[in-house]
Amino acid sequence: MDVSGDAKHAADAIVAMRAELQAAGLPVTVVQAGDAYDFRVVFAEGDRTAGAVIAVDGSGQVVTVAVPGFIEKGEAEAVAGHLARKLVALTR
Repeated sequence: MDVSGDAKHAADAIVAMRAELQAAGLPVTVVQAGDAYDFRVVFAEGDRTAGAVIAVDGSGQVVTVAVPGFIEKGEAEAVAGHLARKLVALTR
């Protein structure tokens, strides 16, 4: 999994997403930019409460998106968990 982002709580969200994926039995390996990956997850935050997390597969196709806005730490973790559950469902 390649993970990146510019949201101020992206690090908290990444920790939450990883925990959710591992709890579901989905192994998580974060790779360096340029390495092969199954999913790339991007956290982005715009003005005010605009935020999104997007997952694309190894060929660059969008597989899932979550857009609840995540200015606060708890919101970032919640959206990461939501995306993780979507990824788990896609891999089953």
